[in-house]
Amino acid sequence: MIAVGFGALLGAFNGLFIGHFGLPALIVTLGSSSVFKGFMQGTLNSRQFAVIPPGMKNFGLAPLFVATNSQSGLTARMPVAFLAFLAVLIVAYFLLQRTMFGRGIYAIGGNEVSAHRAGFSVRRTKFWMYVFVGSISSLAGLMRTCMMTQMHPTNMLGMEMNIIAGVVLGGTAITGGAGSLTGCMLGTVLIVVVENSMILLGVPTVWKSVFVGALIIVGTGVSALQVARANRIHVSKAAALKEVR
Repeated sequence: MIAVGFGALLGAFNGLFIGHFGLPALIVTLGSSSVFKGFMQGTLNSRQFAVIPPGMKNFGLAPLFVATNSQSGLTARMPVAFLAFLAVLIVAYFLLQRTMFGRGIYAIGGNEVSAHRAGFSVRRTKFWMYVFVGSISSLAGLMRTCMMTQMHPTNMLGMEMNIIAGVVLGGTAITGGAGSLTGCMLGTVLIVVVENSMILLGVPTVWKSVFVGALIIVGTGVSALQVARANRIHVSKAAALKEVR
């Protein structure tokens, strides 16, 4: 709970600048990431822990079930931490699909002015959205630490591009207003499967960045084309309606 609380606090920091001051989300989140990292390493003097508390280690190693290949004898474990992922997925789905808060997120992503006129509080929705995202991020970091059975303060730095690529491939519009949890999950799974396949095929790891970058460019391009096409259709319909009148 302390970790989740800290994540919510840092998320509130982003939500304050993005929601109340109207600064660009991408710039603020990337900038705050550097600020948090510098504060963590410089002021708090963070360092790696090769040994974590037994309770966290046992939780990270505990399997829900173990699958064994009868021919090769290789085994694969489904970690208990997967339950945390399912819980977050269910909560996020409920918020996005069954609450006005989730509808407000989609509305703001489509058009902030229209969302405001429809009665949504743009500032408050953005603020609490980033508080929620911060809580999820801290929980993910805690699960990662438990599963690795060690703590490294910079372990997940640089993974932002993979996440962006997975989200874009999943059909989420970079401009906002469109996307689904299912698409995000499938896009992320695709990134992981392809990266692991490249390793198994012996492809040098330096090409992984090239692949991820190319996916982002292609995915963003497709998203931009979809938005442009939707805008053209809207303009055409408006013009046809005007001629009828």
